Amino acid sequence: MYPILFRIPLPDWDFPFVGHVDSIPIYSYGVMLGISLVVGWYLTLGLAERDGLPRHVMANNYVITALAAVVVSRLLYFVTNPDEYEGLATLVSFQRGGLV
Repeated sequence: MYPILFRIPLPDWDFPFVGHVDSIPIYSYGVMLGISLVVGWYLTLGLAERDGLPRHVMANNYVITALAAVVVSRLLYFVTNPDEYEGLATLVSFQRGGLV
């Protein structure tokens, strides 16, 4: 599988902290992660309705669980690969990748 599925072309823009950006890459891992979150959302709400559970409570539980999963997977990647980071500022830079 290709790491970059496609690129969204941009006009010649210069950003203050990033510099010159000519395109935005769309990564395959991010697309798969997004699809899994959407499918999980619909599965959770469908199963909650089938079992007679309140949909709003299950929706809140799903959002909290999904956000916690992404944050903890980033922290686990940091713990298992500490040599890839110069400091805590690079921990929140998701452009470098790194989810477990």
